[in-house]
Amino acid sequence: MTGKISDSTGITAISLIIVGILCCVFRAGMLNIIVTVIGVLLIAIGLYDVFVRKETALGIIAAVAGIVVIIFGWTIAEAALILTGIIAIIYGIFIFVKNIGTVKTGGAFAKAVAVVKPLVMIIFGILLIVAYNVMADAMMIALGIFSIIGGVLMLAK
Repeated sequence: MTGKISDSTGITAISLIIVGILCCVFRAGMLNIIVTVIGVLLIAIGLYDVFVRKETALGIIAAVAGIVVIIFGWTIAEAALILTGIIAIIYGIFIFVKNIGTVKTGGAFAKAVAVVKPLVMIIFGILLIVAYNVMADAMMIALGIFSIIGGVLMLAK
């Protein structure tokens, strides 16, 4: 290996860094941008299917899905965050019930892990339900940071 990165890897890395910065700057607003872009792409795919591929039914379905995503984008994202919160709470309770044996018989560290892990999941789930706007900001910032790190690591390769 020569140590040089390919053009596609460089473009991908720079794109990751740009998207990461945008996620950190716009936070939950970036979620709206992403949803809008997905909607526009679905409409474009639908039009392509109808007029180029002559797949009328498939094209209409894709275009309508794109319109729905654009119109109800934040509602869909909000519902997904709330559903994720509900699942996190259920998972936290499941982990706690599963770890009851460890809480009764385990050592101090095992007991702490058996209690803290499900508690964190339950708190995370409650926050997603109660304060989904704040959590959307936090998740987009985290996504942005990981995206920037991934892009920098790709460039450093």
